[in-house]
Amino acid sequence: MRFLAAGAAALLLTALLVVVNFPYERVRGRIEQILSARLGAPVELGGVEGRLTPFGPAVLLRDVRTRTRGGSRVELSEVRLRPAWSLAWLRGVPALHLRASSPMGRARGVLRVESEPGFRGEIRDLRLEALATFGGALAELPLDGIADLEGNVRATADGPEGRVRIAARDGSIGVPGIPVALPFRSLEGVVRLGGDRLLEIADALAFDGPMLSGTVTGSVGRAPRLEQARLDLRAELRLREPGLAPALSAAGIRLDREGRGSVRITGTPARVGIR
Repeated sequence: MRFLAAGAAALLLTALLVVVNFPYERVRGRIEQILSARLGAPVELGGVEGRLTPFGPAVLLRDVRTRTRGGSRVELSEVRLRPAWSLAWLRGVPALHLRASSPMGRARGVLRVESEPGFRGEIRDLRLEALATFGGALAELPLDGIADLEGNVRATADGPEGRVRIAARDGSIGVPGIPVALPFRSLEGVVRLGGDRLLEIADALAFDGPMLSGTVTGSVGRAPRLEQARLDLRAELRLREPGLAPALSAAGIRLDREGRGSVRITGTPARVGIR
């Protein structure tokens, strides 16, 4: 037993030395090439380090810079990867536990490295106003607040597929035709991505704010660009601030005497129609 324990300790010590002393900087260029090929976009790394964690060896990527397909710049302060405890390995699919942080928020979960990469986990403290940096329709949508996302999504040739739970707070959203951004204290619901639509609201998005509250249901169709996607949404509204009524009426939103109304939202994100 003493000989076995000594052998195991020697192997463990050797593995730890390899992790700590491995010349990561020498293979940084190769790591950039692999990530660029997987993501389909150029990736630059500010630094690569090895780390030891209670769950095993990990690789730390610092100052990760890449671009979306639309050309928007994405920067991550830190990305930490290590082998994940996942049944995906039994199917021959590498699974990595990922932790990332950036000025936009923090992410944690399991990344499945396959032909259609998948991610199961959460994004916390996502700054919604930062989404405007991705351009397109998002740049035209006045959106503010903090959101937490949780779900299981995979990237396909047709776009993302999966299910995501959304919980946003302390923000506001601009609505075409209404001169002021509508504040909300909370916005929660579940969306389903993929299929014959870009997204479908699986569980009604419920929002509550000091001026207006209500629910939103429906879907957003597929299109080559987000700003061209067809909207088929319905909102059930309840007015909380009477002073907002004239602006809603001017935008084509009719409310009854109790401040309730039903609105259909059509058109595209670039040209919204309300009736």
